[in-house]
Amino acid sequence: MTRENGMREDRMKENRTEDRTEEKKRRGSKKTGNAGSKAISKSIPQSVPIEELESVFRNAGLKMTNQRIAVYRKVRERADCRDHITAEQVYESIRESLPAVSLNTVYRALSLLAGKGLVKRLTGFGACDVYDARLTEHWHFVCTRCGAIEDVPAEKEIFPPVTEGAGRVDEVLVQFRGLCAACLPRQQKTV
Repeated sequence: MTRENGMREDRMKENRTEDRTEEKKRRGSKKTGNAGSKAISKSIPQSVPIEELESVFRNAGLKMTNQRIAVYRKVRERADCRDHITAEQVYESIRESLPAVSLNTVYRALSLLAGKGLVKRLTGFGACDVYDARLTEHWHFVCTRCGAIEDVPAEKEIFPPVTEGAGRVDEVLVQFRGLCAACLPRQQKTV
């Protein structure tokens, strides 16, 4: 085979690959409506109704994929229990229903969801960032013994208007640290 024939064959392979990619895009864009979305998410835990997910993703301008749906549902499920979850915990919990998912995909999905304001990425809670889908204003209590993070209601009235004249406050992050209700009795037994 001459060099010219080899180059021509490479170009033909590239063209076939591009054609297949375009065909997949066309087929993917034909999937609209509720039926397509239900087929996409049939193997994903169903704690958040698919109709609600469609609305949330559409309003955020996101394409619905199995991975994004599973990641968002898992974070929402934990938020409903007033709990928080790491990317590694999300990965471990959805791996069974989506065996092809990678930890990198989970991180990318969480980053995208956080960027669109669907989840909050919280730092300073230990070695790993945690994610929270509870978007209403609340503060956090962190147990210094077991690392548990619990939501506590935000009480804005306890802060005086110290920022007056400094600028506009967009967000207040408050973190209480101490022993949680579960660890407190254990601490008292050792004293």
